[in-house]
Amino acid sequence: MRAFFFLVSFLGVFPDVYQTLAIPLPNALLIHGEPIGFNTSFHREKRSENVSAPCSNDEYKPRKKNYCCHKCLAGYRVVSDCSRAGERTQCDLCESGTYSDIPNNSKRCMECTTCLTQYGQITVSECKREKDTECGCPEGHFKQYSGQDFTCQECTICRNGTQAFKCHDDKDTICQCFHNFFFHVSDKMCRPCSECKGAECKDHCPDPEAVIRPEESKGLLWIGLAAATIVALVVVVAFGVYINYTRKHPSPPHNSTDSTGQTFLSNNNKDPGDDNFGNVYTVQHFTQPLLQNGSLPLPDITNVPSPPCLNTPKVMYAIIDNIPLRRWGEFVRRLGLSDHIIETSEKDHRHYSEAQYAMLQVWLTRDGCPTTKRDQLFNVLREINLGGCIDKIEEYL
Repeated sequence: MRAFFFLVSFLGVFPDVYQTLAIPLPNALLIHGEPIGFNTSFHREKRSENVSAPCSNDEYKPRKKNYCCHKCLAGYRVVSDCSRAGERTQCDLCESGTYSDIPNNSKRCMECTTCLTQYGQITVSECKREKDTECGCPEGHFKQYSGQDFTCQECTICRNGTQAFKCHDDKDTICQCFHNFFFHVSDKMCRPCSECKGAECKDHCPDPEAVIRPEESKGLLWIGLAAATIVALVVVVAFGVYINYTRKHPSPPHNSTDSTGQTFLSNNNKDPGDDNFGNVYTVQHFTQPLLQNGSLPLPDITNVPSPPCLNTPKVMYAIIDNIPLRRWGEFVRRLGLSDHIIETSEKDHRHYSEAQYAMLQVWLTRDGCPTTKRDQLFNVLREINLGGCIDKIEEYL
């Protein structure tokens, strides 16, 4: 009971105690971390004064400064910063053996590069104040990069093949091997298909298991000769039987009409040694009408036009334009191009249409421009369900 009475008494006295306390409650409340009624405009205006406009591309802001200075030109370095906005930066030329190739605010120029002769490099152009040394490789070599440095390697010589793409800059020679040869990547040369053991030669060489051995080929040769001899004997015997049959059973005589409408019959005398049948008649037929002078007409000889050549820019670009890009890889693989040639063509040309043109050139120059090229092209288009492109391509042939 005493605790309850004490609590009621405290609640009754508390409002009076609150009024007697001189606590500036409104000033003690905070809004966003600041007291109510406190003027914050001074700090905000002061903070905005310290924010300066960003510098342009040809300017820079000196350290611990609130203004922009102009950068020094290429071939120069900064001696001292400008003292205030609008004044000129003090610049000086790069010293010998150093350079700066872009506008800068550096106090020092960069050191010139020295070509690494131990890697086979040569100096293409000397270092200047506004340009670094240019290093390269001698004639007949290409760059093989390893990180930032490169080593000059000797270009591959296409033995047992032709040069599809010439060696230049950082690209080695691409060889197109002759028939029954394949390109060995490690040795960088065309090797005979008899040495084919891995997957790198399967696109250029026949399956070794399918190749007929010399012993087997000799056996097949003898079998073929025996079969041809038997066939020849059968033909000779059959012809002899036919001749003998026709002599013993001649056809009856009949009339025949020549091209002029006259019917004639030729009678040969009876063979004295043959008493079984009577006269033998020979009937002559003329199937072609005679000319007015009595001679036969000459045969109609018409020159058959040779098939058009596909190896022209007009036809090759027509092929590229009419085959969908997403089907191009499947198309050239069915033509017989290897993945190595496809990837090399894509790397050596910035535009893919030029890479496609290079792929077609490799395909067309393998065996010149025979008639089979056109048939092979159209057959491949039919196999991949692009037969509709054939009519469009034929318009350019």
